[in-house]
Amino acid sequence: MVTEQKDMVEQAPPKSPSAPVRPDSPPTPPGGESVAARIDEQDLETVERELIEGHRIVDVGSGERTRKIKVIRPRPSMDEQASIIRSRAIARYSRDPDLMFEAEMLEILEKRGIWTAKDDLEIKALDENEYNAARDIENIQKQILEADSHDKSKRKKQARIEALEVERAEANEKKTELENKRQQYLSNTIEYLAYLQRRDYYVRQCVLDPETNKPLWQTDEEFDKACEDDVQVFAEALVHVMTFWNGMPSASSRDTEAF
Repeated sequence: MVTEQKDMVEQAPPKSPSAPVRPDSPPTPPGGESVAARIDEQDLETVERELIEGHRIVDVGSGERTRKIKVIRPRPSMDEQASIIRSRAIARYSRDPDLMFEAEMLEILEKRGIWTAKDDLEIKALDENEYNAARDIENIQKQILEADSHDKSKRKKQARIEALEVERAEANEKKTELENKRQQYLSNTIEYLAYLQRRDYYVRQCVLDPETNKPLWQTDEEFDKACEDDVQVFAEALVHVMTFWNGMPSASSRDTEAF
């Protein structure tokens, strides 16, 4: 099986399957713009209120399967249990001769020229480009606000902001593409499988039924069934967990269409 896993890295990363998958991060909508890039004042006020209240109530799913969920932030006891779950998963998976650690997989990828340190540096450079563009946009916006009403340079500055927005979106799109490619290569490593165990624990504990204030999925069987048969509800719940925890506004339908 180890040989089979090594041989798999020679193949191109698989395309996103049509079969149910468990998403791992808030989706990037078509066009490459991140969810965070669209936060406005009203969104920020909503997020602040939700963080003060300690929860977010949203609709997930569609049609007859639409339902409300309540997303909460993890308590310290949950963090402790999540760390235990991850450690135990790593210990368990490390005894499996068919699995590799991330470092082992990266070493194979490097030797075969499939994924190298150069690719990691490209991701870092794109991340810096995105950050610099966002910083420059903010600085120019401040200059426009502070400028005299007769300042003739406003039009040029606005044009520069629009150009920077394009640069930021292009950097984000390329970075996301490379990060997804890297993750596809590492999706069967010990660390990633342990991460999924930890992540699923958080989702089970922090996604509640707002009427009962109890976990939406109370048993392993219910949770596994949701992952397989009710993927849209699970996927959207996960997006809301991650956006809420990161102080981001509730993801809209156009965001979840990116799955």
